[in-house]
Formats: sequence, structure tokens, C-alpha cells
Amino acid sequence: MNTSRNDENLTGTSTTIENTKEEASKTEIEQGTNAIERNTASALLQSRNTKLELYIKENLPFIMKSGIRELDRLTGGFWGPNLYLIAGIPGSGRTGLISTLIQYMHEKYKATMTCFSLEQDINDFLDKLISNTLRAPINEVNFSRTIDQKNFNEHMHIASEFDSMNLYIYGHEKSTLSSIYNTLKSQCKKPDIVFIDSFNFMKSSEQPFSYDLKEYNEIVSGLKSMCYEFQIPIVVTCSAEATPYLKRGDPDLSDLRQYGDLSHIADQVIFLNCRKHRKQTRNRQVDCCVIKNRLGDEGKVPISFNADYYRFENEDNESE
Repeated sequence: MNTSRNDENLTGTSTTIENTKEEASKTEIEQGTNAIERNTASALLQSRNTKLELYIKENLPFIMKSGIRELDRLTGGFWGPNLYLIAGIPGSGRTGLISTLIQYMHEKYKATMTCFSLEQDINDFLDKLISNTLRAPINEVNFSRTIDQKNFNEHMHIASEFDSMNLYIYGHEKSTLSSIYNTLKSQCKKPDIVFIDSFNFMKSSEQPFSYDLKEYNEIVSGLKSMCYEFQIPIVVTCSAEATPYLKRGDPDLSDLRQYGDLSHIADQVIFLNCRKHRKQTRNRQVDCCVIKNRLGDEGKVPISFNADYYRFENEDNESE
């Protein structure tokens, strides 16, 4: 009897050991499977992150700042395919802001830029840009160019400083949509950004300008189409009437209604308001009002205009 019981105990113990081994084997298999799944998931995640990084690197826009801290905080910079509008009454500093952007984007990003100076003579625009870029008083630039072009070039070191810009400038002859499009299409270097100064002098065709909403809307639609086709930001200036917003206070989109869909199609509208400061000094404070912004916040920030060097600066008079 004792022998039989011992045999039963041994058999039971053997069965328990086998069950334990099977459970251990199953646990190892499950752990191994989980480890493989974790490794596979990790590999897939790493692969996905790598692809995401490549996608971001290849598809995120090239964002360029203005160098004016408070303005950059609101606007987030300039990138494509977006249409930017810089508005203001005559003398508010629209061309000054354009020259400030050109100078900073060259210095910071070595950007390739195309500028259509439709409102001002190219020489006048270059004077302002040279004054801005080389920190030379605008009066001296005008005087030197008028007196002696050779002496002026040597004195301002334009060959080493100014001519190093990847900047293409065109004048009044490129005022139609088709001529601007063909110029950008045939340019040897694709621009990183395009400036048009000013919308008021653009035409939809070679026919005399009709100054009606239909033609304005055709021009705006054409500009936005170019943003998409070339995948670049286009910055356009336009002149606003002083009477409406001077009576009301701060500017808004209704001050630009004479230009049809311009303010509605533009992704960002920046209005330079010098209402309170214009008659005080040549070097004055301008309220930069972002009155429309699909890309960020709206708001108003003060920036300083240095009339001697024809440039906008931070409130501490330092450019970044």
C-alpha cells in the first residue's frame, strides 16, 4: 500500500513539474513574442519618426523673419504660399519697411529676392535700400550719387556689400500681371520672396487701367495664384486714404475696400499707422497694426522709423 501511495505521489509530482515547465515555456514564448512586438513597434515608430522628420524638412516652408522683434512676434515671419499686404497712407513708411525686410533677409538668410518698384523710380528706391543696407544717411547717398557716381561707389563700398545681394529689381515696365509672371518664370534663380511696391500701379493687362473693382479683383487673384504656383510669399504694398481712419482712430479692413478683394484674399494685412506721430519728428514711432492674420494673432505694436537711414528698427533702436 505504501509503495502504491509513493508511486502516486511521484506521478503527481511529475505531472506538476511538467505543467510548470509547460507554463514556463508558454510564459517565455509570450515574453519573447511581446519583446518581438515591442521591438517591431519601436522599429516602426522610429521609421515613422524618420519619415516624419524627412517630410517636415522637405515640406515645411522656409520662414523668414523681419528682424523687428515685436512685429515678428505677431506675424510669425514670412513664408509661402502666402500673400502679405502692407498698407498705409502716403509717407507712412511702406517702402521703408520693404527696404528693411530686404536688408535683413539678405543679412540673415542670404535670400534670393525679387522686387518690382512700380511707384518710385528705381534709382530712388536703390538710394533708400543703399542707405538702409550700408547705414549711410539718405541725404548723403542722394548727394553722392548726384555728384560723382564713381566716387560714390568707392565711398560706400557697394561692390563688396550691396552687390553681393541676390536681389533682382524691376521698374515700371513690369507693371502688368503677365509681365510679373513671365519675369518670375524666366528668372535664373527662383526667388525666396517677392516684393511689389505698389499695388496701386499694377494693371491686369496692357490696356489703360480702369480703376474698377473687377480689375482689382483680377490682379489680386493673379497674385494669389502666383503664390501657389511658385510656392513663395509675395509682399504687396498699397496706399490707403487718410480720411476714414483718421476720424475713427485705428485702421481696419474697411479702409481698403476700394481695392475690392485685396484685403479679403490677403493672408495677412499690416497697416502702418503714423497718425499720432507723423508730425513730431523725422525719426518717429509708427504703430504697426496687424488687422488681419490667418497665420497668427492680430494686434498693434510700436516700431521706430529712422528717417536718416530709411529703416525700421526695434524700440531700443537695435536691429536683430
